[in-house]
Amino acid sequence: MIRNIPTVRFNVRDDNYKCLDISLDGSSKKIQTNDKSGELRLPVDWFNKSGAYSFTLTASDYAGNISNTKLNYYYNNDSVNAADYVPVNITAI
Repeated sequence: MIRNIPTVRFNVRDDNYKCLDISLDGSSKKIQTNDKSGELRLPVDWFNKSGAYSFTLTASDYAGNISNTKLNYYYNNDSVNAADYVPVNITAI
């Protein structure tokens, strides 16, 4: 079971708001919403291993104006435990 997937809460104040894109930096993965406020849980398949992840939120309006915000998140895959570890190349002396 994958846990610790972040949820992005947002509230856009622009009368000409068009959409909000959330993209995973360094990849082509992106989600989009036309809602002005709410929360989006990021897709589970964006997190394939423990480590630091960066996201860019881009709000755009119908006039073509954009506003960017960067978010950083550290994902810890806590589904791995000691029982999953299989030692290799063991030498007994």
